[in-house]
Amino acid sequence: MAAIVLTAALSSLFTAVLVVAVVGWWMRRHYAREEQRLADLVQSRVRAGVLEAGEELLPEFRAEVTAGFLDAVKRLPQAGLMGETARTMARSGADLLGAGLEGLSGRGRRSKP
Repeated sequence: MAAIVLTAALSSLFTAVLVVAVVGWWMRRHYAREEQRLADLVQSRVRAGVLEAGEELLPEFRAEVTAGFLDAVKRLPQAGLMGETARTMARSGADLLGAGLEGLSGRGRRSKP
């Protein structure tokens, strides 16, 4: 009788250990996939938010930089430091800066004929 009880107890113990191992393995795989899915979701949402914020802020930033540059150009002739050619070059520089900022947003990409 003791042998039967011992066999049943060991069989139950072996089954319990096997079930715990299989369930643990399955849960690790399941949660690893879920963790990766959530990481991808967070990454895509953060990327979309950053791009959206850049699209919103870039025109204001461009306008502020251009206005500041043109203001600096306007102040230089008062000090007698620039002639008409230099003013024209400075305006061209402001336009190039603006075009470069547009290029950062992806709107300034045009193919040449």
